[in-house]
Amino acid sequence: MLTEIVIQNFVIAKNISIGLKNGLNVFTGETGAGKTLLMNAILFGLGHSIPKEAMGEETTRPYVRLTFSKVPLGVFQKIQEAGYDYEEDDSVVLERTFSSQGKNRSRINGQMSTLQFFKEIGYDLIDFHGQRETGSLLYPKKQLEYLDTFIGDHATTLVKKIQSLRNQLLKVISQRVSLQEKEKEMQQEEELLQFQIQEIQSAQIQPQEWESLQEERSQLENHSELIAEIQNALRYLTEEDEYQESANTLVQKSIKALASISAYSKNASSNLQTLETVNSIIKDSSHELHQELVTLETNYDPEKLEQVLDRIDVLQKLRSRYGPSYEEIKEVYSSKKKRLEEIQNQTHNISALLKEEKQLLNDLSKHCIQLHNIRMEASNKLATEIENNLHQLSMPKAVFSIQFSTQEALENDPLFVTFDAKKVKVDTSGIDQISFHFQSNAGLPMMPINKIASGGELSRIMLAIKATLKQNDQKNIVYIFDEIDTGINGVTGNKVGMKLKTISNSSQTLCITHLPQIASYSDSHYFIEKSSDHETTIASVHELHSHERVKEIARMIGGDINSPTALEHAKEILLHASKSN
Repeated sequence: MLTEIVIQNFVIAKNISIGLKNGLNVFTGETGAGKTLLMNAILFGLGHSIPKEAMGEETTRPYVRLTFSKVPLGVFQKIQEAGYDYEEDDSVVLERTFSSQGKNRSRINGQMSTLQFFKEIGYDLIDFHGQRETGSLLYPKKQLEYLDTFIGDHATTLVKKIQSLRNQLLKVISQRVSLQEKEKEMQQEEELLQFQIQEIQSAQIQPQEWESLQEERSQLENHSELIAEIQNALRYLTEEDEYQESANTLVQKSIKALASISAYSKNASSNLQTLETVNSIIKDSSHELHQELVTLETNYDPEKLEQVLDRIDVLQKLRSRYGPSYEEIKEVYSSKKKRLEEIQNQTHNISALLKEEKQLLNDLSKHCIQLHNIRMEASNKLATEIENNLHQLSMPKAVFSIQFSTQEALENDPLFVTFDAKKVKVDTSGIDQISFHFQSNAGLPMMPINKIASGGELSRIMLAIKATLKQNDQKNIVYIFDEIDTGINGVTGNKVGMKLKTISNSSQTLCITHLPQIASYSDSHYFIEKSSDHETTIASVHELHSHERVKEIARMIGGDINSPTALEHAKEILLHASKSN
């Protein structure tokens, strides 16, 4: 609801403040008093361009403030999400001025706003129909909303379902495309991982194998030297000749010598025990060395060294690629197997996403076609009712129809529905694009309303639509009708007034009129006048009450406002309107 209009320095509107009420607010006044000026000021306050004559002097730039209460929830949420302050009573204040630097400054609840967002909010709050602005009526999307409003909950439910399916489908397509874009890269990675895993698996490495191979290689490379030196050691330990006794013989002689005196000497006894241990060690070492010698002589294979070197080469490659130890190589092996599983799962994911995408597309197609059929059936009913209402609004030969079309999907467009043997685009409202077509008189072509209807005709078409939609229409938005009485007489004006009154029962409505029959249906009646002191001319607006309103209706009838006959006629018109409410 628009609760207040403040206009300053807007041509002759120097300082006007209008407190508005719910219901039907009607503005009247003599020709040239400033009714058009008021509409221009409201449009400027909604973000539209400013007329050159309204720019004012350098020090008196125009300013308009529009205050709204009980704004639609969606508008309020949009303002909050954009980061603007809000009042606890859910009111919204739009302010706009034309700065001395030639820049428009727009504010929402006291905070600076971009003009684009400012106009969006203005469009959401006020639906304006007149000569300068045709409001929502000329927007195909809005026309489609009117049709869906006429259908009711069934259409609303299907539109929401289509939007949900569309969002799900876009998400699935995005995931699928992302995976497919990486598919070639992942395929190369998968091939590399499979090679690496197979390389580690086929090597069958064992703990401590590297160390064992190094020892074995050392033995094989020094085989002859090993045998020779072991033989020397054995000879020194156990063999003797006429020139030299063995270590074993010498130790045994030493044991025998000490044994003979151990009873007399603790030191001899202690060393005797040591030599006995040494003798045992020599025997053990001799046995082990002999066994080692037998093994070296018996098991030696000249080709074994080549096998060991080959195995070392295999392990060295693994160590250089995956880590220097058995534990590190096994850890790398585990991580690569895990990554391979992830890639293979992603490949499976693409298949699953394609399947899900197909199902969602089928569901979307089903709901779009269902909604299309419902709209087609309802469009004839809506067009007939609008046409009947137009006939009642002094347009007896008017013909109204709703034309359907679709937009062919682009070759690479993933969101499409096959309809009438062709791929058509799907947007947030389905596949339908509609256009309101109008013929004002017989013999004229049937054309889209934006190409044939005048400002006054558009206002009446809008009024006919609103009268048709009645309680199904959006609440809390403000409707403004300008020039709605162009070309109609008093009888038709009475019907227009009744329909305006019907609309205002659910949504606040503002109307400028020259017809007393329309003005008589107002809940609040405002009079626009101008005054002059020979130097300046100033426009003013004030609300009319009781006798003032009767006098204004009498003036609009064309009678003498002081004539009892004219005043009585005015009272009759007001009484008739009150009984019709």
